[in-house]
Amino acid sequence: FAEPDGLWKGQRIFNVTMQGKEVLKDFDIAKTAGAPARTVMKEFRSIIIGDALTLKLTPSSPNTAPPVLNGVEFIAE
Repeated sequence: FAEPDGLWKGQRIFNVTMQGKEVLKDFDIAKTAGAPARTVMKEFRSIIIGDALTLKLTPSSPNTAPPVLNGVEFIAE
């Protein structure tokens, strides 16, 4: 993840669900990274992917910027 729009902490907060399991709650990229435009990598293990991956990003609040995802890498365990 990275904050591409220069927003600061509290301006973009969202939840991430993979395969129906919430893996991040109230995730704030800028807060986690310490500033905008810094990369944050998250690793999620034991997510079973069959024929398709379901990835859902939902805003934690209607008063924040919409969720954003900059890249995904999948590695079989």
